Parts: sequence; C-alpha cells; structure tokens
Amino acid sequence: MEDKRKFFRAKRPIMIYYQVKGSDSPAKASQTKDISSGGMCFISANSFDKDTLLLIEIHMPISNDTIEAHGKVIDSKLDQESKNYETRVAFIDTDPILLIRLQREIT
Repeated sequence: MEDKRKFFRAKRPIMIYYQVKGSDSPAKASQTKDISSGGMCFISANSFDKDTLLLIEIHMPISNDTIEAHGKVIDSKLDQESKNYETRVAFIDTDPILLIRLQREIT
C-alpha cells in the first residue's frame, strides 16, 4: 500500500491544548500520537464530529515555543484497548511559517 502523505509524520507525544472553535469551554490538555506540518492525531477522552473546527496550541519539545494552529477534524475513533479516542486533524488556515517551524522541530 502506497503512503499518500505529503509531509514527514513524527510518531511521538507532543503536548497540546485544544478547544472547539467558538466554545466557551476551557482548553483541554492532550498529547499527540503523531504529528506533521499537515496535521496530527491526538488522544482525547471524547469523540468529535467530522469537520469540527479546533483551536490548538502545540508546545514545541525542543525550542519550548508554542504554535497556535487551526484544525479540522477528519475523524475520531475509539481505541478499544485504551478506551480513549484517536482524533485525526488536518491543519487549516494556519500561518505557513509556523508550519515550517513545526516541521523543522519534529524532523
């Protein structure tokens, strides 16, 4: 099976905070399962509907900088073993310079 990904994907945990766009709920902490400059998969206790818009703060592991990104949920699936959800998100409307910094940090 051919990998159709355009970006290198780092399979490691990186601290993030996420919030549904337009929500008054406080941001929730999580970790990525994998991440690239095109999107990420993160672990959450709850599922998200497809196309849900998220505001995401990514805490860079090496530089300790924070990148603010916007994401759109691709899917959210229950992991039977952990009973948590693996949520895949595509980055949208995010400054390309920030995504380049992210890519440099994770490779």
